[in-house]
Amino acid sequence: MTRPARARLCRVGSRGLALAIALASTKCAFAGEPSRKAPDDASKAQAARIESTAAAPLPSRDIRWSATLGGAVDAGSLPHVAPGLSLGFDVHRGGLAARVVGSAFLPQVDRASGTSVALFDAMAMLCALAPLGRFDLGACGGAGVGWLRAEAAANTPPASASRVRPQGLGTLRFDVQLLPALLLSLEAGTLIDPLRSPLPLTGREDAGKASRSSVFAFRAALALGLRFW
Repeated sequence: MTRPARARLCRVGSRGLALAIALASTKCAFAGEPSRKAPDDASKAQAARIESTAAAPLPSRDIRWSATLGGAVDAGSLPHVAPGLSLGFDVHRGGLAARVVGSAFLPQVDRASGTSVALFDAMAMLCALAPLGRFDLGACGGAGVGWLRAEAAANTPPASASRVRPQGLGTLRFDVQLLPALLLSLEAGTLIDPLRSPLPLTGREDAGKASRSSVFAFRAALALGLRFW
């Protein structure tokens, strides 16, 4: 083989060897990179669920609690208009509230007999409330018992007596949210004494002359409350 032929053969061989080395390097580089697959539908759905769960607000509690304490007034149950105190406890669910309220009214004197009569009562009520921004407006109704307590200090000897009466109550209720956990509650309505109970010790000699509570009495309360939710 002549010298020029050998030179051409060497040049062709070197070029082939370089091409083989380059192809081998490219193959190794592609093999080292992780495969990049397009996300399938299942992966997209899972990502959407995670995002929606993170963005969704926490669910509100179904059952909520509140308590109120304030002043009250009764006109009609006792000989005169009586101020008092009212303590209530509410359990809320949706737009309904089950309520237990107790009230105590200062003694009032029956002028005819000089007897001092006080009233304590406890009521179980159900309220329907409609939220209007910071306000709640609704109506309540329920029933309970009243305890009339009388003392005749002018008698000799002094005498005391008590009487329990059934009663019903229907009111309109208006709540104002002052702070996230503080509210002002106004409630007013009609108290019903179906038996028109006689007041103790106001007519012992003749029951027909005994003073009696009215069938209908006005009842109102203004109280501050705490919300536990």
